[in-house]
Amino acid sequence: MKGKAEGIIVYQLMTLRDKATPEQLRAEALGEEAMQAYLARNFASVTAACRRLLELLPGDVSASALLARAEQLEKADVPEDWDGVMVLTDK
Repeated sequence: MKGKAEGIIVYQLMTLRDKATPEQLRAEALGEEAMQAYLARNFASVTAACRRLLELLPGDVSASALLARAEQLEKADVPEDWDGVMVLTDK
């Protein structure tokens, strides 16, 4: 979030777990897979998971943003002290 000095976790509520469809449960698993790969600096795996997620949820803003970020980071020289936090400069 813009203006924060520290990283925060942002969640996206899809549905209640007991009401989730198989597709929603698969999307949750893919999102978790993508985030774990992101934090492990495995950007190729992030890209693959986000693409599969977008097949399930076309136009998903979070998956699209993470995919774009992973594609940038795949080409970048990520510093050793990188912690996954992305600094936002506008709302």
